Amino acid sequence: MNTTKKIAVVMTVLMVAAAMAAPAAMGATYTATVCSGQQTSIGVEATGFGDILRNNCGELTPSFNLTNIGDWDAMIEAKFETNVSGIYGLTNSSYAIGGSNFSINATDLGGSYISLLDTYTDVEITPQLPDDSNTYDYDAKLCVPSDQQAGIYTGTVVITWSDGATT
Repeated sequence: MNTTKKIAVVMTVLMVAAAMAAPAAMGATYTATVCSGQQTSIGVEATGFGDILRNNCGELTPSFNLTNIGDWDAMIEAKFETNVSGIYGLTNSSYAIGGSNFSINATDLGGSYISLLDTYTDVEITPQLPDDSNTYDYDAKLCVPSDQQAGIYTGTVVITWSDGATT
């Protein structure tokens, strides 16, 4: 019987939605913790998005990288853990930038940007991570809606990997 094994990685994402153009550097924290279990490792490459004007996008390239030294290809999934009034994404005390405005790309694997959801639901980031012990970069992109309230937004993205099998 092939059972699914999931390992969670929690990443904190920080950005500022700016109402006016102003170059600024932020000392944002972008961390990850690998739970014990499957032999897949994550490395954090970038910090926060910094200032992003409304109706503009920002990218972290690379955002993080994954290495799979296990014995099967890993299915990678992501979702936001943080929410305001049931909208999952980057949040401040009153507003949320929904997860559908945030996307992840398995860059080194020839992937394309895949948007997360505004709900607490996993989204598969394709293609699967091969079990070849190589390290692959993943990029993150955030597009700020034109009507977004200015301010600092933070969010926690949970990355999981599994063998993709159903029990």
